Amino acid sequence: MDKISDLITEYQLQLKKGTIQKAYREILGFISGLKTHLKRTYPSFHFSGLYQGYMDMTYFSFTPEELKEKGLKIALVYLHEENRFEVWLSAVNRGVAEEYIEQLKDKDTMGYRIVEASPGVDYIILRILTERPDFDDPKKLIEEIELKSLSFIRDMTELLKQL
Repeated sequence: MDKISDLITEYQLQLKKGTIQKAYREILGFISGLKTHLKRTYPSFHFSGLYQGYMDMTYFSFTPEELKEKGLKIALVYLHEENRFEVWLSAVNRGVAEEYIEQLKDKDTMGYRIVEASPGVDYIILRILTERPDFDDPKKLIEEIELKSLSFIRDMTELLKQL
């Protein structure tokens, strides 16, 4: 097991290079801009705050009323280590998630895989939106994430009609 002081020394060395801070600021700036765009475009949706994470994931939820009423939410997630965006169907708590997982496991899931309920898993269904996103073309990236997320929301709405 690594000693904490050794980890902090390595952390300091990496910070002195300056690259991590710049990249992290750019990622958070992009995601904040994405959220602002979606809020303006979809004012009837419900939005959470931006969760910055521990350099593992950054996300916010944007959920249509129809799903919110069911105790569900849609999370737009950036996974830092994987450098990819995902969209998740999640629930307001683990109990609600487990109920939906149970109800969906014998249904036609339209090709989506239902997750096994387990500690640390915060989604019911996920879809990868983009791997290796091009942050140098933010307008195109926002458009791609928006279109694929809306498609996912439509799919989830249809899927949930089976229940």
